[in-house]
Amino acid sequence: MKHLAPTTFRSFACAAGRCPDSCCRAGWEIIPDEETLKLYQTLPGTAGARVRAGIVPACGDGHQPPAEPAESLLRQDDARVCVLLDPDGLCHVQRNFGHEALCRVCREYPRFHREFGNLTEHGVSLSCPTAYALGVGKPLEWETWEDQAPVVPNDLDPAAYLRLRRGRELALNLLAREELSLERRIELVRRLAAAMQAAPEKRIRHDWALRLRRWEAGIREPGARLGKQNKAFSPGGSRPEGPEEGKSQQRTAFCGAPLERMQNARCRMQNAWVRGNRQLSELDRLAERFSSLELLSPAWGEALERFRMLLRNEAGAQYAPLQTDRPEVYARYLAYSLYKYWLDALDDGNLAGRVERSVSMTLLGLAMDRAFPEDGPFLQRISREVEHSEENLAALLADGTALTGKRRGG
Repeated sequence: MKHLAPTTFRSFACAAGRCPDSCCRAGWEIIPDEETLKLYQTLPGTAGARVRAGIVPACGDGHQPPAEPAESLLRQDDARVCVLLDPDGLCHVQRNFGHEALCRVCREYPRFHREFGNLTEHGVSLSCPTAYALGVGKPLEWETWEDQAPVVPNDLDPAAYLRLRRGRELALNLLAREELSLERRIELVRRLAAAMQAAPEKRIRHDWALRLRRWEAGIREPGARLGKQNKAFSPGGSRPEGPEEGKSQQRTAFCGAPLERMQNARCRMQNAWVRGNRQLSELDRLAERFSSLELLSPAWGEALERFRMLLRNEAGAQYAPLQTDRPEVYARYLAYSLYKYWLDALDDGNLAGRVERSVSMTLLGLAMDRAFPEDGPFLQRISREVEHSEENLAALLADGTALTGKRRGG
């Protein structure tokens, strides 16, 4: 079996009692695997008894209902904190019986593993503050290795898989291009995903690089019209014959150019104002969408409401919600998200929807970080609320809001 992972996968180590936002306090419903439940029945002494008391049986116990479908759960207190978490922030199970005694979910988090034929991809979820700091702290790097693990049979479409992997490679390379603005990188990734979804049978060839360069070039070079006006004074150009005609053309050339620059600047300011207002309204809709999800933390709901109030009270010309002096933090977060979810489009072909979901999480986190810098990072909090809930992931997949371009369906 071949393996692929970002370098953060192997360098990650749990902060345990030093963690500023412990997963044991996240409010997640943790379902222990059957093998672990059998082990817990054999744990000795009062420490083992406390572990067994921390399990809600599959039938429920009148205080905390079981999950649906009925399965055993790790018990939580009224604040939705795991009861097996000791006051010093360490796990009672691990402290008394070792790391291997943890249930599979607790033992693996925040690591994830996904199999695609003879390749297993690994990663760490940025909902963990330690993994988040590693993930956004430096450019994304990769490592590969092989082992003797057997290949699990599957019904993977090889052509679709290779096409999506090629597209993901292009997207991640785009996000790593620091000479482009964050907004431009996101726009290009969206275009790539939309084009791939619109033509699912078309191969991703090297001519994509040429198309991307054309997108980056824009419609025309800045100052193209100005160059036309100054043609008479350019090397090789014909000079005016008469003195009065020359003075007139000089006035046109040297007075017209600043006037045009002023007009262009005013146009850019107006466009920025309109774009800013559109982003404010779309961010408000997106924040409302996130508020309708199954929220695990009341504090997160309060932060969303504060953010929506700010959006309604600020003028678009005064608040540029998607500007940042740390664009690489958000580019790297988006890269990790696309690495994790891009290939899921093999299931239903909805690549654009998955890209839009990752972009929406990124841009909402950026805007909230900018609005409330003392309360961040919001990217990590958004991941915590969304990434480990299938219901929340599915709800956002259906949302087609585009914050930096036209609105389109997911």
